[in-house]
Amino acid sequence: MADIRDRLNTALQKGKLEKALGLYEQLIADSPDEARWPHRRGDLLLRMGRKEAALASFEVAVDLYARSGFIARAAAMAKVVMGLDPDRGDVLERVDPAAAQALRQRHGPPSKSGKIRSAPLLEPAPDAGDDEVRFTEAESQMLTLDLSELEVMSKPPPPPEAEEPPDPTASLLAQLPAMPLFSDVSRETLAVLLGDSEHVIVPDGEALLKTGEASDALYVITSGHADVHVPGLHHPIPVDEGDVIGETCLLDDVQRRADVVARGDLEALRLPKAVLDACVKEDPALEGLLLELLGRRLLTNLMKTSPIFAGFDPSTRVELAKLFEIRRADEGTVLLEKGKRGDGLFVVLLGEIETDEEVAKAGGVFGHASLLTREPSEVGAVAKTDALLLRMPARRFNELAALYPPALMAISELAQSDDAVYPGTTTT
Repeated sequence: MADIRDRLNTALQKGKLEKALGLYEQLIADSPDEARWPHRRGDLLLRMGRKEAALASFEVAVDLYARSGFIARAAAMAKVVMGLDPDRGDVLERVDPAAAQALRQRHGPPSKSGKIRSAPLLEPAPDAGDDEVRFTEAESQMLTLDLSELEVMSKPPPPPEAEEPPDPTASLLAQLPAMPLFSDVSRETLAVLLGDSEHVIVPDGEALLKTGEASDALYVITSGHADVHVPGLHHPIPVDEGDVIGETCLLDDVQRRADVVARGDLEALRLPKAVLDACVKEDPALEGLLLELLGRRLLTNLMKTSPIFAGFDPSTRVELAKLFEIRRADEGTVLLEKGKRGDGLFVVLLGEIETDEEVAKAGGVFGHASLLTREPSEVGAVAKTDALLLRMPARRFNELAALYPPALMAISELAQSDDAVYPGTTTT
């Protein structure tokens, strides 16, 4: 097969399109379950002006992508068909999530989406001293987000354009952030999400998202690579197929907080916020799923970008992530009080926390300085709205400091900065 592909590349480079078409037929015959070959054949047929033949080839690719568990690719391919022939809306109905659901059940991390809304409430401990802000523990209700090594590992650079990147293995595909969005919803909800989505193509070097824009849609990358440029970070965060970006749209009335720039041609499905909101009303399970997606992204970004955790290998970062629990805070809950010791490292997941210096929103990290010094906090923090938080309790923070001295050094440096809120988990 490698010989056929070499001959195919040569034929395409020399403009021998009929010969290339024949070679695609050979590849399809040799690998009838491989979706990329009818996909590429359709591209070539369209280039040759054979629209009807291209549509037929694309439809085959839709079925094969879905059968392999690549729901996002299948949906994007169906959108291409509908763009060429608006009367072919039926092809989207054939995007069957069954294979993706099976992969998710066998290889994907367990979902917490149905439990997040019932996360235990932060309640002041009745035996707290006058010099501390301390909350009751809820071990029996402890709710954590289980990250995978795939989520926290540093991604390798994409292969040269001349090389075809390999498809993810079944286990990796099941762990991609986009997978639960399409595999864990009802068939009816999936039909609405895909039906009202938009297939977008962004050329190399152009921005998919820009800082300051209204956050009005969620994006699922279906092909290609991009870099997330977060203000204040020295290096961009790479994202590629299967990643979900634009998650700030899950919050209310916010703006984009990072630039997302295509590295090579990029394709994505755009899911408008209005559509997500409407689907949540009809399918409440989607709300928990989206909230879990936001929580995993924030925790993943914290593991990758915070100096506290970024220096560790992926498996260690996964273990460190387990030190966090999900807790709710009612509006008005005092989380830190100036002049009193705090009892946790907090990451804002949803809502707003008002500190003496600023309002911390999704991704803001606070409480680290008081834990490190074991001295009274120099700032106060109060829940400005009902909030959902990732919290590392003080005793777990002490475990982190004892078991991972490099993390303690990083926290020490962070505590000596002038910022009470560390924005290291900024979302897009």
